[in-house]
Amino acid sequence: MINLVKLGAAILDKLTGALLIQAKGGPVSETDDNAAPDYGNAPNFSALGLTAMPYPETEDGHAEGIVVEVPGLDGAIIGGRDTRTAKIVGNLKPGDTVVHSTGPEQAAQLQLKEKKRQAVLRTIGTNGKDVAIVLDGRNDKVQVIAFGQMFEMTPSGVSIVEKGGAAILMGGGVVRLLGTVVLGGSTPIAPVHSGFGPSAPSPGVFVGI
Repeated sequence: MINLVKLGAAILDKLTGALLIQAKGGPVSETDDNAAPDYGNAPNFSALGLTAMPYPETEDGHAEGIVVEVPGLDGAIIGGRDTRTAKIVGNLKPGDTVVHSTGPEQAAQLQLKEKKRQAVLRTIGTNGKDVAIVLDGRNDKVQVIAFGQMFEMTPSGVSIVEKGGAAILMGGGVVRLLGTVVLGGSTPIAPVHSGFGPSAPSPGVFVGI
């Protein structure tokens, strides 16, 4: 027997520590009059190496599961979905795969993009903006992007850029420093002279304490 049920609260099995998910009987939607049995806290049989705890029911909906009845168990969950996270499908292209958290915001994601040849580890910062690590095979770059700042590696070099405009650019055996440079401390106290005369300071370079 195979049934479609609502997935509710989850607990850990006291003996094995494995995930048990409440598989509630009854209609799974307002248009479905077929009541499935209530399986109580059912074991979850998902893919090896993948464990997901469903998000609790809210006014926006609930997670659903496929339960099969097997010898020795009242029921076992062999699959699940949550239509509250369906918006993530709109960003997928043929061949793409996404692993994401099960809450309504999908706040943490691993995006694997076939055509773009990208692997993206993404979350959402407290400011509501993306924090991401991007492995980009199409454009031959690795990026860490967060809080208006970026670290990037390409075949031609490495760059670190901060939101205030300062940057370290490295390539071809040359290091370029952009912005005000303070040597020997965090607080600038005097300009560093270029050596071309007592009145020829190096622009933007200071001795610090």
